[in-house]
Amino acid sequence: MRSTAASVLRLAILFVAAAPLPAAAQFPVLYQWPDTAFPCNGTLQACIDGAGPEDTVEIATNVPIAETIQAFGSVDLLAAPGFTPVFAAGHSVGVSAVGADDTFVRIQGLTLTDGRIIVGNVGTGAQSVQILDNTILAYGVFSAITATTSATGPLVVRIEGNDVRPSVGAGSAIRVFAQQGFASADVLDNEIAMPVDAGTVGILLEVEDGALTVDVIGNRIQGSGFGYGVRHRLFDTTVLDSRVLGNLVVGANLVDCFGIAVEGFTSDGQRDVLIGNNTLLGNRTGVLVEGSDAEIVNNLFHTHAVGVEVASTGTSNRHNMLWSSGTDFVGTTAGPGTTFEGPSFVGPDDYRLAPGSNGIDEGDSSAVPPELATDLAGAPRIQGAAVDIGAYEAPEPSGTLGSLAALLAVALLARRRR
Repeated sequence: MRSTAASVLRLAILFVAAAPLPAAAQFPVLYQWPDTAFPCNGTLQACIDGAGPEDTVEIATNVPIAETIQAFGSVDLLAAPGFTPVFAAGHSVGVSAVGADDTFVRIQGLTLTDGRIIVGNVGTGAQSVQILDNTILAYGVFSAITATTSATGPLVVRIEGNDVRPSVGAGSAIRVFAQQGFASADVLDNEIAMPVDAGTVGILLEVEDGALTVDVIGNRIQGSGFGYGVRHRLFDTTVLDSRVLGNLVVGANLVDCFGIAVEGFTSDGQRDVLIGNNTLLGNRTGVLVEGSDAEIVNNLFHTHAVGVEVASTGTSNRHNMLWSSGTDFVGTTAGPGTTFEGPSFVGPDDYRLAPGSNGIDEGDSSAVPPELATDLAGAPRIQGAAVDIGAYEAPEPSGTLGSLAALLAVALLARRRR
C-alpha cells in the first residue's frame, strides 16, 4: 500500500527529527511565561521570539491571552503543568518555516475560543510538527487546524488528541494541504463536533502538484447536516497514499453529508486509498470514491441514502456491512463477504457492537494493518476468530478461546509500546 519513495522520504525526515544535537550545541532552556526575567517578562510573543530553536516555552497562566502569535522557525509552545491557557476570542497561533534549516514545532494543551492553529512550510528545509491535545471551540470561515507545505521543503505533521468544534460557516476542522512538495500526516484520535452546515468538513486532505502520505485513524466526527466527515480533494499531478481506519462518522443527514470521500477526476498521478473498519451512520453517501484506486473493507454502513458510490475502475470492496440504505451500491456491486444484516448496537448513541451482533468476527483480518492495534474504544482490535466489522471490537465471552486471543493481543501491544 505504502509507496517505496514516500516511505523512504518519511523515514528520512523522522530520522532528522530524532537526531541528537551536536556536542557543541547549547543545552535547551525551559522558559515559563509570564515571568519576571527576560525574555518572558513582557508579551508571550516576545518570550517566544527570545527563546532559542531548541528551547521550550510553557504558558503558566489561566488569564485569557489577548495575543495572536506569529513565529518563524522552531517553536515548542505548551501548557505548563496545572494550567489551561486560553487565548481570547479572535486570537490565533501561527508558525512558518521559511528557510533551509530543519525546524521542529510542538503546540500542546492550548485552548482557542475563536481562533486557529496554522503551521506551514514555505522553505526548503524539513518541518516536523506536533499539534496535540488542544481545544478549539469556534472560529471563523477558515480551518481550525491547518498544516500545509507549499515549497520544496517536506512536512511531517502529527495532529492528535484535539477537541475541535467548528462554527457555522467554517471551512473545516482539520486541514492538511500538500501544495507542491511532500507532506506526511498522522491525524489521530481527534474529537470533532460538527455544526449544522453543509459547507463544513471534519478532516480535509488536499493535494495539488504535490504528494501526501496520510493516516486518519481513530477520529470521532459527529453532528447533523455537515458536508463531509473525511474528504480527500485532489488535483492534477498529485500522489496520494491514504489510510482511513477505525473512525466514527455520524452525519444524521441523508441529503448533503458524505461520510468519507475521495474526490477529483485527474489526468495523471498515483492515488491509493485504504478505507477500513470505519463506522458510518446517517450520511447522504457513506463512502464516495472518484478517480482513485481504493480498498473499501470491514466498514459498517448504517442508514444512508447511498451506501457506497464508486466512479473508479480500480476500487474494490469486501466484508462490509450495509443496513437500512436507500441504495446499497452505485457504480459497483457488493464484493465478497458483504452482509446486509443489522449490526445491533449497544445503545442509541453507543455504536459498539452488542453481544451476538452480526458484525462480530465477520471482517477480513488480513486488511487490518499493524497501526490499527486497538479499536476506537482502546480495546484490542482483533479478539475473536476474525476482526469485527466497523470501528469497535466486541469483547469475546469469558471462558472462550477469544479471551485468550484478547490477552495475547494486549501483551503484544504492551511489548510494541516498550
